[in-house]
Amino acid sequence: MQIRVVNSRADNASVDTEERVFHLTFTPTTVALFDLMQRCLRLEAIQVCYFIRPRYSNLC
Repeated sequence: MQIRVVNSRADNASVDTEERVFHLTFTPTTVALFDLMQRCLRLEAIQVCYFIRPRYSNLC
């Protein structure tokens, strides 16, 4: 399994739709997360830094 590292919001628009696992190195907005979820239909996981998680814990 490969993990695709996304370094910026601009990279978010250029990801391959067949990718399954992502690591985001930037602080994503809710819109950026949902855009990634809609773009990659075979998505299995999105990993974010530990200090960002409390901000998104209510989305699950």
